[in-house]
Amino acid sequence: MTDRKLRILDPEKLDVDGYVVARGLLEPAADLGDLIAEYEALVATLVDEKHADQGATFQTQIASLMTQTDGQCAQALDISLPQQDVTEATSVHLGPAVFGLLRNTRLLDAVETVIGPEILSDPVQHSRFKLPEDRLTDGTSSALTAATNWHQDLGVLLPEADDSLIISVWMPLVPVDEDNGCLLFIPGSHKRGLLRHESSRVNTGLPAAAVPGQQVAVPMMPGDVLFFHSTTIHSSLPNRSDRLRWSIDLRYSPTGQPTGRPQFPGFVARSRQAPESELHDHAAWVQSWHDARAALAAAPDAQFNRW
Repeated sequence: MTDRKLRILDPEKLDVDGYVVARGLLEPAADLGDLIAEYEALVATLVDEKHADQGATFQTQIASLMTQTDGQCAQALDISLPQQDVTEATSVHLGPAVFGLLRNTRLLDAVETVIGPEILSDPVQHSRFKLPEDRLTDGTSSALTAATNWHQDLGVLLPEADDSLIISVWMPLVPVDEDNGCLLFIPGSHKRGLLRHESSRVNTGLPAAAVPGQQVAVPMMPGDVLFFHSTTIHSSLPNRSDRLRWSIDLRYSPTGQPTGRPQFPGFVARSRQAPESELHDHAAWVQSWHDARAALAAAPDAQFNRW
């Protein structure tokens, strides 16, 4: 453990508050540049395929795609399969830059300070493009594109993960603030354990009466990384700006512990004890997701959530 890691990630604050921001953990150009370029190329391809407005900026292209496809393009931009209606043709983005981010050395160094050196990349991961609220329609509004209500990440996993030490990792690809929908947290709420969630058309979350205490907004810049426990209560503000809010969220747990999403494939991202078990092959990772997609297409009634 280096002094730099200790300065960037404060384990005591994570334990007390249930969340902590590691400011400047990643270098925007070196660590995120390939991912941004990969998505710019993907969006350009989708714009061409859907005959959407070419637009002058990445943001206008995303907005045009959302409108043109009535929100369906969100799945083509996501880095996980959906939980229902999966077919052999269901889109999922599995580019090499996404795989590289999952295995990023700076990121794993920080994760190691929390859960130890045997690290599984959990298959609970998303790329979220949240449009300004005034651009959303019934079709384009979803958990990936609209404000997120109060919830705990453990609440959307199966009970098999109740004793797993799952750490959530959230990072913005653009500046996020209270205007364009940064995250909100209830400090110390992880100590209450898992609370019962309710489902709606857009989100699964906690009833308002179950959300106690002080709400803290967490503005962030690209390169900042947010770590929080699976029972920490959090939400996101609506995007009331004229800017796109783009973020990536990942999960990690100690190798061998259930992920709560057994239908999707995790992989060993780091192992000090058995480095040969680490997955370095991007093609193998892609194939694991394609195999999961085929299995889900053949068994459409798989259970993903406890409630």
